[in-house]
Amino acid sequence: MNAKHPPEPPPPSLSGGKLPRVPTGNPQLDAILGGGFPANSINILMGEPGSGKTILAERLIFANAEVGQRPILYLTTLSEPLEKVVRYLQQFGFYDEEKLTSGAIVYESIAQELEEQGIAAVVPKLKEIIKTLSPSIIVIDSFKAVHDLSTSVPDMRRMLYEVSGLLTAYETTAFFVGEYSEAQISIYPEFAVADGMVELARKKQGTRDERYLRVLKLRGSNYLEGLHAFRITSDGLEVFPRLTSPEVPLSYSVRDARLATGVKGLDTMLQGGVWAGSSTLIEGRTGSGKTTLALQFILEGLKRGDPASTSTSRRTPPSSRGSFKASGGMWRRPSAWDCTCSTTRRSSCRSTAFS
Repeated sequence: MNAKHPPEPPPPSLSGGKLPRVPTGNPQLDAILGGGFPANSINILMGEPGSGKTILAERLIFANAEVGQRPILYLTTLSEPLEKVVRYLQQFGFYDEEKLTSGAIVYESIAQELEEQGIAAVVPKLKEIIKTLSPSIIVIDSFKAVHDLSTSVPDMRRMLYEVSGLLTAYETTAFFVGEYSEAQISIYPEFAVADGMVELARKKQGTRDERYLRVLKLRGSNYLEGLHAFRITSDGLEVFPRLTSPEVPLSYSVRDARLATGVKGLDTMLQGGVWAGSSTLIEGRTGSGKTTLALQFILEGLKRGDPASTSTSRRTPPSSRGSFKASGGMWRRPSAWDCTCSTTRRSSCRSTAFS
C-alpha cells in the first residue's frame, strides 16, 4: 500500500435530530434495528461458526458501497485466508465485481502482521489504512482471532481504547465479527466499547435446525427485542421479525350492529349474527363443519359488499380454493397466502374474525 499525506480527520457531527443510519441491505433487519446500525459506531456480530455472521457483514458492505464515495474495507485476520473468503463471496447474488475492481470495496488481510507482532499490529495497520483509504466502513473478520492473540486483559483494553478513538476521529463505522458466546459478553473488553451487538444462533429443533438473530445492544436506538427467525439464501439473510402486538388506537367508534353468519338457524340463535368488530372461536372435531361455517360467513359478507380474506396453516392453497369454490365463492387472489391460522371478514374500518 502506497503511503500518502495523511488528511486531517473530519470534524465530528454536531447536528441534532435522529442518528444517521447504515442500512444492512435487508429491509426486515433494518426495521428490527430501527433503520439500520447507527453511523460512526462500533458493532459486534457474534455467533458460532456457520451462523451467518460473515454473510450478514458482506451483504451490508455491498449494500452501502458506491463508486466515487469513501470506500469500504473488509479486513481478514487469522480465521480464513483472504482468497477463500472472496471465493465463497462470489456465490451470492449480491456480489458485484465492479464494486471490487473500482475500489468501492477493498479486501485486505492483516494475518501476517498478527503472526509477527500479535495485537500490537492492529492499531498501526488501522492508522495506515484510515490515512490512505479513509474508509467509511471497516469490517474485521474475525476479531475473536485478534482477542485470542492477546496476552493480557490490560493490553487488550489499551488496544481497544486506541482503536475506538481512531475510528471515532475519522467517522468510521466498524463491525467486529467473531465466534463469541453469550457467556463472554461480561468478560471480554471488546463488548464494553461496542455500541451495538447482534447475536446469530442456530438451534436444533427435532430433526431440523432453526436460525435466529437477536439484538443485544444498540446505543441511542429503539430496536425490536427478542428472537427473530432467519434463513440463509443466495441473496444473504432473509429475516422474519417476530410478531408483536399491534398498536391500539386511542379512540375508535364501535359499530352497534350484528353480522349474519350465512346460517339462518345460527343467526336466529345469535339474535341476528355475531357482533361487528368481534372475534369468535369455532371449536369442534375434524369434519364437524368448522371450515364450512367460516366459508359461509365470508360468502355472506361478500354478498353485502364487504371485502374478505382467509388464511390457514394446515391446508394448501389449491385445497382452500377448491373448498371456497365448492361453497359458491370466487377466489380472486390465489397468490395471497399466509399462516396466521384465522379467517376474517372486514366490515368498514373494523374486522370481525372467525378462528
